Amino acid sequence: MFFNYLKGQELFQANATYLCTKAEGIHLGVAAASILARYAFVKRFDLLSEKAGFKIPKGAGFAVDEAAARLIHEKGIDSLHEFTKTHFANTEKAKRLYQQKYQK
Repeated sequence: MFFNYLKGQELFQANATYLCTKAEGIHLGVAAASILARYAFVKRFDLLSEKAGFKIPKGAGFAVDEAAARLIHEKGIDSLHEFTKTHFANTEKAKRLYQQKYQK
C-alpha cells in the first residue's frame, strides 16, 4: 500500500531512512512516540466527551453512530464537524439513525 502511494512521487534517498513493520518492538523512540500519541488521543476523547456532556466512544460501530446521532439531536448537525470526522460512512449512518430515533 505504501509503495502504491509512492508511485509517481519524486523520491529521495536518505542514509537513515528505512521501512519496517512492528517498529515499536525494534526501536525505543517509535515505542515512546506510540505511547505519547495514544495518551494524547485518549485525553482528547475525554475533553470531547466532557464538552458533549456524555461519553464519546472511540472507533467505529453502532455505539459511535448512536453517539453521533445524539450529538445531532442535542447540539445540531453542524456540531459533527467539531466532534467527528465527517468524511466517514458513520456520518450518514448517524444522520439516518437520528431521523429514525429523534424525528418521530
